[in-house]
Amino acid sequence: MSKRGVSKISGNSSPKVGEATTYSITEWYPATPQAQRNAAGVTWELFKKRTNGSFTTTNIKKIGSGTFTFGEVAQRNTYRLEAYLYEPEGSGSTCIEINPQPVVIPRINKVELQYVDDSPGTVFSYTEKMRTRAQCVNLSGQKLKFSLWEDDAAGDGHNANNLLIETKEATVNSSGVAVAEFMLTRALMQKAMQGETDPQKLEFYVTVEYFSNRKHATDNVNVNNPLPVPTTRPQPRPQQSSNNNQPAQPSQSSPNNVPPRAQGSPAAEKPQSQKEEKGITDTVTDWWNNLELWDWGESSGTIEPTQPPTQQPAGGRTVSIVQSPQSNSEDGCPRCKILVREEVDQIFTEASEENKTALINAFNEGNKLFNIDSCLRKAHFFAQVLAEVGTSLNLNEPESFNYSARRLKDGDYVRNGVGWVKDLVNGGHYSSGTWASSPFSYFKTHHAQANLYGRKDLNRYNDNGIQAANSREIANLVYADENRSARYKLGNVNPGDGWKFMGKGIIQITGRSNYTEVNRRLVRKGFDFDIVNNPDSVLNHRESVLSAMAFWYWKDLQLRSNGGREVVDGITRIVNEGTSTYNQRKTNFDKTYEVFQVAKCSPVENTPTTPSGNWRLPIDEPMLCLYSQGGALKPWHGSFGEKIRDGVSNHSGSDLLAVPGTPVYACLKSKVERVYTSTTLAGKTIVLKVIDKETFKTLKTNYVPIYSEKGELTDKGFNHDGDIYLVFMHLSSFGTFEVGTTVEHNDVIGYTGISGRNGNNFETRNPHLHFEVNNVGSAGGLNGKCNPMVYFKFKTETEMTAADKSKQEEIKNKVWK
Repeated sequence: MSKRGVSKISGNSSPKVGEATTYSITEWYPATPQAQRNAAGVTWELFKKRTNGSFTTTNIKKIGSGTFTFGEVAQRNTYRLEAYLYEPEGSGSTCIEINPQPVVIPRINKVELQYVDDSPGTVFSYTEKMRTRAQCVNLSGQKLKFSLWEDDAAGDGHNANNLLIETKEATVNSSGVAVAEFMLTRALMQKAMQGETDPQKLEFYVTVEYFSNRKHATDNVNVNNPLPVPTTRPQPRPQQSSNNNQPAQPSQSSPNNVPPRAQGSPAAEKPQSQKEEKGITDTVTDWWNNLELWDWGESSGTIEPTQPPTQQPAGGRTVSIVQSPQSNSEDGCPRCKILVREEVDQIFTEASEENKTALINAFNEGNKLFNIDSCLRKAHFFAQVLAEVGTSLNLNEPESFNYSARRLKDGDYVRNGVGWVKDLVNGGHYSSGTWASSPFSYFKTHHAQANLYGRKDLNRYNDNGIQAANSREIANLVYADENRSARYKLGNVNPGDGWKFMGKGIIQITGRSNYTEVNRRLVRKGFDFDIVNNPDSVLNHRESVLSAMAFWYWKDLQLRSNGGREVVDGITRIVNEGTSTYNQRKTNFDKTYEVFQVAKCSPVENTPTTPSGNWRLPIDEPMLCLYSQGGALKPWHGSFGEKIRDGVSNHSGSDLLAVPGTPVYACLKSKVERVYTSTTLAGKTIVLKVIDKETFKTLKTNYVPIYSEKGELTDKGFNHDGDIYLVFMHLSSFGTFEVGTTVEHNDVIGYTGISGRNGNNFETRNPHLHFEVNNVGSAGGLNGKCNPMVYFKFKTETEMTAADKSKQEEIKNKVWK
């Protein structure tokens, strides 16, 4: 059969980063019917080149549009763009191999205001933190200046010198993003100092500026601007006049308040910023003597005294995924855009018609607002919902506390029971069957309350023959903040909060704090019901579904849902960390993956690839340290990054929690390169040079830094094909081997410790193994090194179980020395 569809495309194979590039169809196969030669039905799919030369899909597809904009991270990679009507061919004239190029002129592309949960916003509270995010091109590693200033109304009479609230600096990361945070309480304090004791609405701007040194603006400017122009000052913006016949009047700002523009820069082509028009400058010694303004961007917002503050998620900073598709809802896949009865029927096989209709209507009302708008994201969402409410889709049933006294204290046989034992004191029970342990740590040490409030059966399981469970009292005890450790508090500080804010909805939202955060997202999206003052409203069909979707959005699960089966456990830990249904939820995902036909829309590998060869992790069950050396909850401190430690110091490896004396293993077949005791903080150190580099290369993952805005990087000039060294620091003792000998994977090479300068122990609350992957052996710094997470999988804070976190806290509570 003759080929049909697109036979040839054309377009720029070296597009500039940050610039929209359009690719077009130039030829069709002759056998293609004329009616099908419609560009609107053509799929444009982008593939990324792997290290082995093959291409894998990026899951970025567009139907009917061949326009693509490549971000800054794309310039490190090679892509293949293909257009097709039916299936991609993988080679030939239907493809273009693309190598995105850095732009010649650096610039600030966009400035966006965000709440602390990383959602965009324009209205803020005086008592919250605001983030400003600048998206840049070709400015990685450069510093930007962020200025927060009040936009006073005309005639207010404020001196321009009093309008500046705060100035901060931030460095553009490798993804082209710089973020600065402002505490808006400073604006409140400034108003108070100006005599305003009851400030009302405040309008503000954040201006982001990049200044170049006069002596080296950039080499590119001189090369690409053969007709240089003199340093310019910006033209004022036209001023609006009530008399249309009046010409625009220039700004009255003093020219001394306007920084000089660098020749050939984006700023030289722009008018004055609002900041310049107001005459707002910074007190900087000899500011204009050394620097010229290269580019600027601005964004405005409002502070309202009645606006509730946004709280940062308890799990820390959210994940920002650069260059990942947000959804396919605009790309033409009809299944992405809507939930239909056929899909619901296959998942919730025992649900009533009323429940299924309510689910469909509510989901389709909120899916675009909460970004659960691709087939893959729907598959992840409903895999969790299915585990929470079952196939009967009980939308309006709250969490159950019908536990026996025996189950609360320790555990009980709950299914497949045999041998009924009648116990008039503790309650009847089976002598064997399927055992279920206590779900609440509180009752394990409070047996009297368990006996008082737990269910006690008499003649058969769940007959309440002696007493029924007092669900209200159980909920109030286990969910009260006073009975929970600091890490697991729920904001339940008032009597009765445990029962009032127990788990409700198709994803069981639990606790006053969680209800409050979910409610805030609902309000921002325009919904008019209040689940904080009326928490039982979550038992209504519509409110149940939309609240679950708002929870999903708050926790950034729409971003975490861009992977396959391998990301399910991480999502489960956020939805219901203490559940025993981790495996079931992966099975659910297998089902929903098929139901939503993800393979036809945005296919992903549904099982992690298995590396070849012999290898292992450096210690057993490794996990990153949650706490810093001093015991502060700073889980990013142990990750690889630039100034990742409070914006001050770099960290060149991964810190893996390990009590002293834990065995340390060779990860791959290697040569012992160096064994020494450092005069620096590294202490007793072993350096291995990897021999089995082929196996090492198969370990590589598509790891996305989870603390990128803290400074986490994937690498700093690391060469995948160069010499590979594994470095192990802070050891207590070395294994029995000599320098130059070969060690196999799984060989014990030493034992963890807390050794520092000259081998002396240091004091810490996070004893750990410092583990590095690099090209430079024992050299310090970041250059030539790689984030170990790119090759080795260690548990992160979102993947740790309750037991893992309890272990971390227990170790933190001791001073190790």
